[in-house]
Amino acid sequence: MLEGVSLLLLVLVGVPVKYIFQDPLPVKILGPIHGGLFLLYIVMCIPVALDKKWNALTVIKLMVASIIPFGFIYVDRAILRPELRKESNITEEESETKSRKMYTWVKRIGVTGFLFFLIKGLIWIGVFAGMIKGCS
Repeated sequence: MLEGVSLLLLVLVGVPVKYIFQDPLPVKILGPIHGGLFLLYIVMCIPVALDKKWNALTVIKLMVASIIPFGFIYVDRAILRPELRKESNITEEESETKSRKMYTWVKRIGVTGFLFFLIKGLIWIGVFAGMIKGCS
């Protein structure tokens, strides 16, 4: 999840700020963070796959999903959740109930909440960028 979210932040926040506002700072900050998380993800896929006894196709899906924006959502839903259910003996019905609760929460926040947090995040990036430029 961290690797996927870092990619989205880089692509949806860092790159637009770089090219629209001519400020490369967010990319300089988010780029190495995403790169480190990406490498950690790739390195950790093999030991986890061996531990869970996943087949080669599952490992290939994990690797391909890591380079596709929103691929982490597929990995979570198609590979990790079923695995977690197996380990914790949660039934499909219990899992569906939890998913519905999350969907209801997201629906309550809605577009307004999403925009609020997006704008808030962009403002904080601007504040940090201004602080760093002011210090140098």
